[in-house]
Amino acid sequence: MTGDAVRLTDDHGKTYPLKTYRTKYQPANENFQPGVIELAFNSSPFFDETVKSLSLHIGDIKVSDWTRSDSFTLSLNENMPKPIRFKGKEMAIAQARYEDGFLKLHVRQPEKDRMSVRFRIPTFQPEGELRDTYYGEKADQRKDLLVPAEGTDAYDLSIMAPQQETYEIRMMRETDAVRIDRTLNIDLSP
Repeated sequence: MTGDAVRLTDDHGKTYPLKTYRTKYQPANENFQPGVIELAFNSSPFFDETVKSLSLHIGDIKVSDWTRSDSFTLSLNENMPKPIRFKGKEMAIAQARYEDGFLKLHVRQPEKDRMSVRFRIPTFQPEGELRDTYYGEKADQRKDLLVPAEGTDAYDLSIMAPQQETYEIRMMRETDAVRIDRTLNIDLSP
């Protein structure tokens, strides 16, 4: 969500800009509460007794689907391109190699099948010095999210992984914009 995508306006026409948002946690045990998001706005009409109603407009949101992932097996010795079908769309691994702590993939995703996809090796959990290296000094080399770009159908990915002959790679759909364009009217009268 962005400041332009979410607007809070009172019945006097004053707009309160979105400051931030976060997922809601239950205070007792700090567990994630699915489907609940707190929106924080700059300033507040709460203490202005002349404000009787608010309008919350939501233009668009971005959604991720981390609960329904899919995976495929990739061998560095297999013939390329390797076709991959994910969420009903096609893509292909055109090249794969291992280099300097990363599985490097050259992925082709046709424009008609564009979507943001995160790639990861679920069995790989870097620890200690290895974790410090890959999340610290080499963090800028890590690129495990395919973000489609207009006019582009080829993408280079670098996924942290141990060197092996065969990899199990998990794919998760990430951050697709969904147009909402709705306004919710909130009555503040007692």
